[in-house]
Amino acid sequence: MGRSDSFPAFVAEHADHLARTGYLLTGDQEAARALAVRAVTSIGRRWPALRHHQPAGLALREVYRAYLESRAPVAEGFALAGLSPVGRAALVAQYHDLMPPHVAAEVCGLFHTLRQETALALAQVEAAGSPSLARLAAEPPPVELGEEVYAPVRRRRRIRVALAAAGATVLATAVVGAVTFGAVLVADQSSELKAVFPIDETEEDVPEALPAALTDPVAYAYTGYCVADGGECAQWRLVTTSGEEWRVADARHDTLGIMHVSQDGTRIAYLSTKDVYEVRDLPTGVTKKIGVRIDGTDPHFVSSPNGRFFGVTFGDADGEGGVLDFARSVSTFELDAKVVAIRNDGRQVTSERRNVDDVPGHAAITSFSLADGPAYRIDPALVEYGAALAPDGHTLALITDDHRLVRMDARNGRIARTRPVLDADTDEVDSIERWLGANELLVRMWDDENAVLAVVNVTTGQSRPYPLDGDDEIYSSATLGKLD
Repeated sequence: MGRSDSFPAFVAEHADHLARTGYLLTGDQEAARALAVRAVTSIGRRWPALRHHQPAGLALREVYRAYLESRAPVAEGFALAGLSPVGRAALVAQYHDLMPPHVAAEVCGLFHTLRQETALALAQVEAAGSPSLARLAAEPPPVELGEEVYAPVRRRRRIRVALAAAGATVLATAVVGAVTFGAVLVADQSSELKAVFPIDETEEDVPEALPAALTDPVAYAYTGYCVADGGECAQWRLVTTSGEEWRVADARHDTLGIMHVSQDGTRIAYLSTKDVYEVRDLPTGVTKKIGVRIDGTDPHFVSSPNGRFFGVTFGDADGEGGVLDFARSVSTFELDAKVVAIRNDGRQVTSERRNVDDVPGHAAITSFSLADGPAYRIDPALVEYGAALAPDGHTLALITDDHRLVRMDARNGRIARTRPVLDADTDEVDSIERWLGANELLVRMWDDENAVLAVVNVTTGQSRPYPLDGDDEIYSSATLGKLD
């Protein structure tokens, strides 16, 4: 089924339900429509890769993610306005969208408190005598989406989408004593929605916990998958170059708990279960703190190619980030700047976004700088796919939204050369991973079906698959470490 044939059908079939979910979350029709537009557009930009991977469920997840990240207040006077944002999300997820508890826990970020939040929300709704969710969801008129989603999809601008359920903590069956009232909440709600969230009943084997010292380098890391219960099965896992697999018991694995592996596979950086950003040297077991506070927004890790320096910044870089020199156990801090890349000597390429009212045609501008060098303005679209610093310490590799490879001098922003790198009709960039020498770049991308690694020649723009374990298909959410 081609993109032009199936994506409009997907929009026509699911946009209205996504908007009604958004309405139950926000109480505002315009905000609900905006959530639906964002969700549908995010799926459309990767339609060739996602169309066979439950795109309706992924779009629904995006509605919840965008709502919870926005922290926008609910419309005044709305029947569910008295609930907390997460309580409202937990209620709507389970009793309107009919998500199983473990899926609702992952989508809402309530890995340990779903039952409590749901019980509180049910009690508040019952006490207030609120109408059923089905009646509330029916209040807005039907929603149809058109050019507002098709135009961005045609531009193929990148939006991150979390692929299907790579590791949810499974909670016990939803609230004891709330079943009867829950049945009232879901009156007239079609059970067909359950097909949006199919559950693979095949439980994965759970590897042993990471030993105190690990001599083999890590090839990649990924999160596990749970069916029956939470805990160990959902934790981050490390796969070594020798094929052994280990579980990182003290790493958070929720939406904020990302994992970063150094390029030589000997160190990992993560948010610990104690809410501390840590770097662990695997051969020795030594762990050191980066020293920044948990921000509550998406963290971004970066490390120097030699694995000595590790940085973490957050969201759009409007808060505090830090860089750890592992050799010296010293952290430095960045305010209102995002660390884009780190050289082997610790010097950093940073980006800074600031609002302006004195630059014609711009409400905000983005600037780059290398260490203490001069700052220069750049097109924000240049860093949508990330950036990688070449072995020479000053050449940055970037990819534009129309799939052209750009080499830029990080010292002054001068563009050296651009080259087309992809067939825009069949391939989609996911992220720039790293340089593989003076002339080749490792890029994560999508073909029509799979996530693949490709080696791109920066001189010619030509690419070839990079096999991983004898296969060019990889885990969609895998974090790369040492490559053969």
